[in-house]
Amino acid sequence: MKINIRSKVFLLFASLMAISVINFSLISSMAKTSEEDYNWVTHTHVVMQHGENLLGEIRDAETGQRGYLLTGDPRYLEPFFSGVQRSKQELKVLLDKTRDNTEQQQKLERIQNLIDDKLNELTHTITLYKAGKIEESIQLVDSDQGKQIMDEIRLEMDAFQAVEAELLKSRRDTYSKMQTAIQHTFILESLIFIAAMVGVLWYVNKSILRPLALLTKSARAYKFSKAFIPVQLSRQDEIGELATAFNHMGERVTRSRDALVDANQKTQSKLDDALSDATTDPLTGLKNRRYMHDSSRQLIETSISEQSNLSIILFDVDHFKHVNDNYGHASGDQVLKMLGRNIKASIRTSDIAVRYGGEEFVILLPDTGLNSAAAIAEGLRKSVESMVFPTLDGSHITISLGVAQLSNDETDINALFIRADKALYESKSNGRNRTSVADQLSSFPNIEI
Repeated sequence: MKINIRSKVFLLFASLMAISVINFSLISSMAKTSEEDYNWVTHTHVVMQHGENLLGEIRDAETGQRGYLLTGDPRYLEPFFSGVQRSKQELKVLLDKTRDNTEQQQKLERIQNLIDDKLNELTHTITLYKAGKIEESIQLVDSDQGKQIMDEIRLEMDAFQAVEAELLKSRRDTYSKMQTAIQHTFILESLIFIAAMVGVLWYVNKSILRPLALLTKSARAYKFSKAFIPVQLSRQDEIGELATAFNHMGERVTRSRDALVDANQKTQSKLDDALSDATTDPLTGLKNRRYMHDSSRQLIETSISEQSNLSIILFDVDHFKHVNDNYGHASGDQVLKMLGRNIKASIRTSDIAVRYGGEEFVILLPDTGLNSAAAIAEGLRKSVESMVFPTLDGSHITISLGVAQLSNDETDINALFIRADKALYESKSNGRNRTSVADQLSSFPNIEI
């Protein structure tokens, strides 16, 4: 049976439409898979953030316990009870979000047991203190039993976070590979589609010759990087119908391409935003604790390999709870925001400023010795002391600072942080609003910059 031109052209372009639909379906399926991969990346970021939060809440509970034992002030029990409650909430969230991972669930069960032991130890010391057994409660704290439990919690959390970090790396790699696969698939499908189109045009040109010259010229002018130009051919016969189908197909492919490119750009933008949010404190704009621990490893490795100095400044706002109690938490947040801006303006671009938690801040100072770090800390103290806070009715605030320099036998941030924390405690013990240097543990209230 002889097939007329109209039937032949219809069959050829129906094939092209099928290729277009198949290509679009395949790309859509890959884009959906890519979105799932992205969701897993975001999920892992969330798990790691809750892991950091859990450890922070335990520290807050421990800080409240020590404050109460040192001062007998029941107001210190507020952060203790808050830390206990929130640590349980954070652990519950982690258990829920890792229920698909048996290994992580097992780690969390061990962590939960350790946290129970830690909270029991903290509660026991407070109970002894309330019962008038102050010496016994202090001896229990000095026995380092609680420190050993806390160290075990940190080790378990480090192992937990390490697994999540590997999962994050794997899921990022999977997402990146899928993005590459989408790009390669799109290019390949475009080439296949263009090849199929050229074949159709060759057959039509051979079969119909000059009447399709305009269609052939338009098809050859169409490239992937150029806008689609519809064929202007006003005919009421089969050739006219062919031109109409060709125009419709080209417009559909262009829309599909533009939609895919736009979706890819939005997905990449969301990933960039998620990565930035994961390392930035939303209130102050400074880096967060997780970023500090990640970047400190590189800074310490560089300091050791290049035999250069690395110092740290640890400080917090004096009597910040009074700010929240007297002026409200919104005013307290404004104070922290202004402090964040002041810190950014006071440090070098190579320095790393971190909101460690609450009103506590950390500054890492590469290529900076102890004396220079102490001078920088003192300058920051004076700068904050002179600041005026509109939300506090023009009142001033002060900060207490501890400074430490990385020693030759230290290979991680924990030991350096502990020494700086001891120096900070010394500043508070000596009346606050001063800078203390680790090891020397002597305050510098009148350092001239």
